[in-house]
Amino acid sequence: MIIGIEAARPNRPQKTGTEWYGYHVIQEIKKIADPSDRFILYTNDPLRSGLEIMPNANWREKRLGWPIPKFWTQGRLSLEMLVNSPDAVFIPAHAMPIIHVKNTVVTLHDVGFERFPELYSRADLWYHRWSAKFIIRHAAKIITVSNFSKNELVELYGAPAEKIFVTHLGYDAERYRVIEPAEVEKVLLKHRIKTPYIFYIGRLERKKNIPLLIEAFGRFKQKNQNDSHSLVLVGRPGFDYEKIQENIKKFNLEQWVIQTGWVGEDSIPYFYNGAAAFVFPSRYEGFGIPLIEAMACGTPILASRAGSIPEVAADAALYFETESADSLIAGMENILNNQELRGCLRAAGLARCQNFSWARTARQTLEILKSNSRF
Repeated sequence: MIIGIEAARPNRPQKTGTEWYGYHVIQEIKKIADPSDRFILYTNDPLRSGLEIMPNANWREKRLGWPIPKFWTQGRLSLEMLVNSPDAVFIPAHAMPIIHVKNTVVTLHDVGFERFPELYSRADLWYHRWSAKFIIRHAAKIITVSNFSKNELVELYGAPAEKIFVTHLGYDAERYRVIEPAEVEKVLLKHRIKTPYIFYIGRLERKKNIPLLIEAFGRFKQKNQNDSHSLVLVGRPGFDYEKIQENIKKFNLEQWVIQTGWVGEDSIPYFYNGAAAFVFPSRYEGFGIPLIEAMACGTPILASRAGSIPEVAADAALYFETESADSLIAGMENILNNQELRGCLRAAGLARCQNFSWARTARQTLEILKSNSRF
């Protein structure tokens, strides 16, 4: 069987959740693939960062040039499917070639744009809706990353439930682990981060509820004036970032909110390990990989009840009501002042993260790709 995999997104040098998903699934499939199968990694740039293929008759890279920065999947990959079609194609994220083979499998991570359309530009909203409808109509099978997201696809688009397969995501267990405090301190010093702090990683935008997080943290500091915790935000600015900046100034948090921008993956486990708590305030999540990364590092989690978060974190998080600053403030006070609670959350997280692995995700994905059933 010849299986093609879209690798352009997983090949990006700076990855977010969906890119890491594709990257790890590809790397794990390499380990378990049947020697009788052949794989093609389609990319627009030379493969890098471990995706490179060693001399191997079963794996090859196919570089497909494209003159514009957008629509590579719908355009250039479509041309490849027209001329040289494999037996099956796997697209790890939210897009599908217009021209495609019958056994095309696409991962739709979530449809948050339907729940919060105001957080997207008119053009982006149109594109996301069109792409999701096209995938549901034309893909042989759809993979999604949580039961929550599967239910969203059925409810909002009328997608056939039997066509949708749930594969929970994983984490890099070699990287995300409990680390000795002395090692943690060295890396934090390098990044000029001082303890104690609350930690967040992700895009800095309204969908992730960061304006509310800043407001809650500001009011928490006003209420607890002797508290010494800072708030460390790792990630790039996103939609409505200006409101985040306004709230920082409004609550006089310039010295208490530390924005690092993008940080290399090697440093992130140390940020988790050094944190008094990890906060995940999202208004919507299809899965939330940072949750299991925090669990694996033994970091207590304070999270909203939105989307798939309770499905992923289960009893390994302290929850607050998603749109309530008061509820988030109470959560901060509880998790930072209650050592017994932090210990219970830490233990629950270390146990819970064992349910997730990229090896499992890849194995399920390969089984779906090789299945002969088509709906």
